[in-house]
Amino acid sequence: MSLSGWSVQVEDSFEMNKIDVYRKALDNLEGIIAKFEQELEKPELVHGAFVYRSPTVKHVCLLKAVRVVSGANALLVLLQAGYVTEMGVLIRTVGDCINDIYFLLENFPETAPEVEKYVANFFSDGIPEEFDILEEASRKIPRTKVRKIHASRARLLSEYTNLAIDRDLVYRIYSAYSGYVHAGFHSIMELCNRSAPHRFRLKGIKEPVRIHHWEVRFIALLRRTTLVFGYMAEKYNKPDLIREIRNTIDWFDRKIAYVQSAS
Repeated sequence: MSLSGWSVQVEDSFEMNKIDVYRKALDNLEGIIAKFEQELEKPELVHGAFVYRSPTVKHVCLLKAVRVVSGANALLVLLQAGYVTEMGVLIRTVGDCINDIYFLLENFPETAPEVEKYVANFFSDGIPEEFDILEEASRKIPRTKVRKIHASRARLLSEYTNLAIDRDLVYRIYSAYSGYVHAGFHSIMELCNRSAPHRFRLKGIKEPVRIHHWEVRFIALLRRTTLVFGYMAEKYNKPDLIREIRNTIDWFDRKIAYVQSAS
């Protein structure tokens, strides 16, 4: 199965190949971000860096959403080039951002102390100069514990799926990509060439089966992203945007059904 070079006839009476579908889905997500951004204070350039004068939890969620869609765009590039193990790093990053949004908005518009602490820490973060690293290390900065974010996600999943989902299950999903983030043994050995066991594929993997395996993960991530944007719209009480996002999900599922049935 190739990621390009073939197309299917869709109900809109024109042809869209898979890459077209993915790019259109990403364009739709970018449009949704623009609508979230419209109502917020714009960043200002201060001393060479963009900042918000009065940041809120909505600003954090917007920036996490920006990181999600930027990452998804990069994932498509990596998928097309066959750099599938590198996709694992980005999928973990994007997944963390999605979990953060769910955590931050769980009780919105109320803000729990843990959320207030998260927001304060988020906007106080900077990129330290090299000579500041040791000083930063000696100064303990309070961080929101990952288990609290995972517990929030587990509660939400339990509510929407009617299943008893615990924090450990969310953690297992989170940790599934740890090997890619930390360059673990098994993730590196995926680069080993089966036809030449002593050589490693350093310029991407071209095996259709492996590409398809990661393509399925990419599709799932696009769905997860659309769903978390729907959650944001629901929490912000934006019925028009909720309808738009539902239509986006329906459109994506129809198109994916077409292209998958042809593969």
